[in-house]
Amino acid sequence: MVRSAPSRRAAGRSLAKVFATDPLAAVLTVLREAGPDRELRAEEVKQALVERGVPADRLQVWRRVQERLVAHERVGIGGDRYHRTYRWLPEPPPPTPDQALALLAEHRLPAQRRVELVEVLRAALAGQAGAASRPATDPVLVAQLEQRERDAVRALAELAIEVEELVTNEASARAVVHTVRSLTKLADLRPIERAGEMTRFDRTRHTSVGGRIADGAPVLVLRPGYMWNRGDEEVLIARAVVQDRSPS
Repeated sequence: MVRSAPSRRAAGRSLAKVFATDPLAAVLTVLREAGPDRELRAEEVKQALVERGVPADRLQVWRRVQERLVAHERVGIGGDRYHRTYRWLPEPPPPTPDQALALLAEHRLPAQRRVELVEVLRAALAGQAGAASRPATDPVLVAQLEQRERDAVRALAELAIEVEELVTNEASARAVVHTVRSLTKLADLRPIERAGEMTRFDRTRHTSVGGRIADGAPVLVLRPGYMWNRGDEEVLIARAVVQDRSPS
């Protein structure tokens, strides 16, 4: 017997149930179903939720959901601060270890996403260990490279261990951020900004999303960056990703 597709009513009950426990997940479902080619205003998202069975009086949590949408890596933000639009972004390429580290330093990442990023770091750790075991010919150079690799592997291992333990124990995002930043500080890494905070645009430290931003304009930090203190030299590892928050 061929089973029919779930009815719209059943799908609505399902989304309403999701919203009751995880409003962000329900909103992301609406955006994902709309597709990457469609931008939705807040009113359209709310209307879609109501049509799928979410009680209108439950939408009072929208402001908290909105704050998390702005920093979500799969959500594109358009419009301005008064007429903001939301769009589901296509699947990005897998993050590099540096990007995974930066993402783990952000706020409010879902537990599953943190697990995925820990796996990226674990894979990088395995690759570093393999590189350290490869033979070379110059004894002095080999000794120097091996020491640097051991130091890098040790730092990465300590970070992976701490983050994985925190994720397993369902630690808060604040605890994960504190641990990541404490360990990166030991490696002479200095964070550039903090996700979710407001600052002024500096093109030497920031990179923008959604178009050009004037120097000194107010911006919202979507993703932190990192500087590396290499002796007397500062090396830019990654710029902070920001979004324009200038009045329209």
